[in-house]
This record gives sequence, C-alpha cells and structure tokens, in this order.
Amino acid sequence: MPYPAQVGVPLVILHPVRDINGNYVAGQAAALTKALLDPDRLAAPTELAATTLVDHAVAGWVVATFTPTRAGTWTLSLSNPDAPTADGRTEDYSILAAQGIAASATLLTSLDRVRLRLNLRYGTGDNPPAILPGQAHDLDAYLNMLISEVSDEYQATAGRTFIEQTYTEYLDGTGRPGLVLAAGPLVSVTSLNQVVYQDDGAGGVTEVLTLVPAYSYVLAGLRSQPRYTGRGRLDRIGWCWAKGHRNYKAVYVAGFAAVPEAVVGLATEDVATRCNMRNIGHLLSKSLMDGTISYLRPSQIQEMRQDILGAWRVEAA
Repeated sequence: MPYPAQVGVPLVILHPVRDINGNYVAGQAAALTKALLDPDRLAAPTELAATTLVDHAVAGWVVATFTPTRAGTWTLSLSNPDAPTADGRTEDYSILAAQGIAASATLLTSLDRVRLRLNLRYGTGDNPPAILPGQAHDLDAYLNMLISEVSDEYQATAGRTFIEQTYTEYLDGTGRPGLVLAAGPLVSVTSLNQVVYQDDGAGGVTEVLTLVPAYSYVLAGLRSQPRYTGRGRLDRIGWCWAKGHRNYKAVYVAGFAAVPEAVVGLATEDVATRCNMRNIGHLLSKSLMDGTISYLRPSQIQEMRQDILGAWRVEAA
C-alpha cells in the first residue's frame, strides 16, 4: 500500500539504517543514496534535488521529506551505505499523490486532536521513532482531507456554519412582526435597510437603501440566551415588516464563539474511525503504540451523529 500524499504538501518518511547485524547506525543521512521516479516512471531530478534527508533525533533513523508536484504514484528509493558501515539495503517507498481539496474555512476538529485520538506517538523513543512535536507525519495529508470532508458533511447536515461570522442577507418582508434570519444564534446586527430596486438606465439595477432605525426592532434568538441553537430573529416594535420580495437587506453576525465540544468530539471520533477503517494497517502499525483501540461500528457512529447533530440542526424558517 503506497504512502498517501497530497500535491504540494511535504510528506515525511522515516527510513531505518542498520548494519549487517541488524543494529541501528547513527548519522548516516549524508551517506544515503536517493533516487526518484515520477508517475511516468521517469527520473525526476528536480523533485529529487528538493527531497531532503536529515538524521532523526533517534539514532539509526533518517527523516526523508518529499513534496510531490503532480498527482500519481511516485517511487522514492533510499539506499543505505554498504558494509561494514551499514547493510547496503535499498528500500523503495511508493507514494500515491492526490490533488488536495481546499480545507474548509470552518473545520470542526484539528489535526492535533485527531493525532491524539489515534494515539500517534510523541516524545522520544525508537523502533519506530516517535513523532516529535511539530513534526509532520505520513498520515497528515490523509487526515487533513478527512477532517475537511467530515466538517463540511456535518455542517451540511446541521444546515449551519458553527463558528461566528458575518452574513449579508436579503430578506422577504413577511407582513408580520417577526423577520427570521438564515443563520444563528444571533450575536449582533451591523445594519438593516429597506430596499427599493430601480432601473439604472443601463440595463442594470440600482438598490436604494433606507436605514431601518435600530430602536424600531429588537433582536431575538441571541447567543446570549441559555442553550439557544436556532436562527436569529428581528422583531418589529409596534408594527409589522412591510411585505415584499427581498425588500430588506441585513448585515449581521451570527454563530458560536467556539465550536460546541460535543460536535468537536464527534467529528474527531468520526475522522479517527474513517482512518482506521481504510486499508492502511501497515501505516498505522508504524505509528500506534502497542495496545488496543476499540472503534464504533458504522451504524453506531451514524446513530451517534444523528443524535448529537440533531440538537444543533437549524429549524426551517
């Protein structure tokens, strides 16, 4: 199974250097011979020159960093020095590079949390060496892709973006005192204008905006209300909103100051489960500590997802 990688994102591979007796040999990064084949099975001198080899903090391991420049399967060959220094072994690392997707602007978990959930090793150790704080890992590109997918999927299911942001929205006047916003919970209103559309004489439309005084309405569905998770609302004082189509323009801030911990926990568990269920056991075995991690069945994670996200799903307007 090839190492999963993303185009333009550095991939880190840990390469062992041993002697003919199987003992680890330190300080051999500069003595290694490297070769690289691109997806067309041709030599790739430019990418090879950019591939770095440095000695790991743990003796006998070399950190190889390679950045694929296009999608496809690459082959990085690392050859140890010959006897008596080392065993002269050549290891071919197959690397499957995929085009990355733009990360969601509102991720629901982090790479560090997923790494911790998967029990990836930190600190110092050997056979294999641990991941040092801030050091890349060969699963990072794959985990980041899963984090983005899960985050977008959850927010689509809930019909909302969790983190606080500014919205500009055109609303239909209801002829009633309440004007329901698309997002929530509501934090504040920047501006609210009544809109009249006029022909600009050049084939376009001009918006004529009339400010609605802030004292003429009150805010409802606020984040400050205990446990409120629904949409924001503007309630007119003393009369109704003029009925019409897209005749109000609201600029407002809505969302949570931080993603609710229940959602973060579920997203983290889901990413870890999806990673574990993929057929990359040999990669995980290089990264996990000895022991057993129990994962939920797909039906269980689906039920948990529906139960937890149900509390945050935005109701229909």
